[in-house]
Amino acid sequence: MSAELMRLLSNIIRTGIISEVDEESWCVRVRSGELETGWLRWNTTRAGAFNVWLPPSPGEQVVIACIGGNPETAMIIGSLWSDASPAPAKA
Repeated sequence: MSAELMRLLSNIIRTGIISEVDEESWCVRVRSGELETGWLRWNTTRAGAFNVWLPPSPGEQVVIACIGGNPETAMIIGSLWSDASPAPAKA
């Protein structure tokens, strides 16, 4: 398998940490290893006539998906509990 194909495959799903939030443009930047993304949109539970506004926070751990392994197409598909932001004792 070529190095380029391996690079693309390793970029399809990544984890990272929110480094910046721009609530006015509904976008964030994510640091994942050596990669600092451009401005990305995050997912939400509802975005139609009924919607939910829960922007992520700086330092929050997230999962990003990159279409075709290209980080320029990345979007945030979820958040993860982490040592910095552990799950509450009771949900």
